[in-house]
Amino acid sequence: SFVTAHIFKPLGMTHTQFITDSKDIIEQRADSYSLEKGGNFKNNQQNSYVLGAGGLFSTMVDMGKWLMNFYRPTVGDAEDISQLTTRGKLNDGKQIYYAMGIAVDSSRGWLRFSHYGSLAGYKIVIFVYPDLKFGFLIFNNSDDQEFDSKVDRLETMLVPDVRNKNAAQPFMQRDSALAILKNPQAFREFQGDYIADNANQRKFTLINGKLRMNNRILLV
Repeated sequence: SFVTAHIFKPLGMTHTQFITDSKDIIEQRADSYSLEKGGNFKNNQQNSYVLGAGGLFSTMVDMGKWLMNFYRPTVGDAEDISQLTTRGKLNDGKQIYYAMGIAVDSSRGWLRFSHYGSLAGYKIVIFVYPDLKFGFLIFNNSDDQEFDSKVDRLETMLVPDVRNKNAAQPFMQRDSALAILKNPQAFREFQGDYIADNANQRKFTLINGKLRMNNRILLV
């Protein structure tokens, strides 16, 4: 296929492939699990096999090669990476944080590219710091509810903080005055833990008058 010939092979991603048939055998596949009430785990069956979300199977080693391509391009060049990570704009001209499948923001004073994904008990996060020529990724197959907080702790451990220590820094990112709820009480009924039909788990909380998902993603 095009992706195999032009991306996977040049990068040496020999254990990465798209699966469109659920009956195909994937060697050394890690099954996914969901945490049930009472603390017991049960199998979580994936039922989405498409050329997109849910259809790409890979390994930590292979995805590490993809990660490094953002600051040491083998597939494409610096111009291609720049196009891939250029933030989009809305119809009113307002710039957003999302580029071509990649969130672009700053963390601890460094430019950061990131992507989160989750499906049927599987979770993955990729963080790339191009100026540091460094990044990390996490794979999870147990639908860990503390996944996001663990990602934050790992970033704190690995990425030096070069922000101005004398400047006031918000605890959370992407805050704005427009995000403050005029009537926080009206949103209190939405607080709590939710489980979607695909078994994804989310926690919604009001923090300082703002509604957040999993204690970090700003919603409104």
